[in-house]
Amino acid sequence: MTLEDKVVCLADYIEPGRCFPGVDSIRNLAQHDLDAALICALGATIKHLVDSGALIDADVVVIRNDLLRKSRMMPKVGDTSAS
Repeated sequence: MTLEDKVVCLADYIEPGRCFPGVDSIRNLAQHDLDAALICALGATIKHLVDSGALIDADVVVIRNDLLRKSRMMPKVGDTSAS
């Protein structure tokens, strides 16, 4: 996903008219870490779809997995294990 794709996707997910469990946490997270907020949003979406017995577009899973892989490859702030 491009940065623009991420912003548009997340903006739609957390827009002020949305009201569901966890949306406020994702709104707060989005102010600090766009990728982490997207990972949470996609995970919550997948869980909701599984719980409701709905089909899940494979691209949603692929995008979430890609974000997870990239986030785990990046050193965390204050992490000295990579030095």
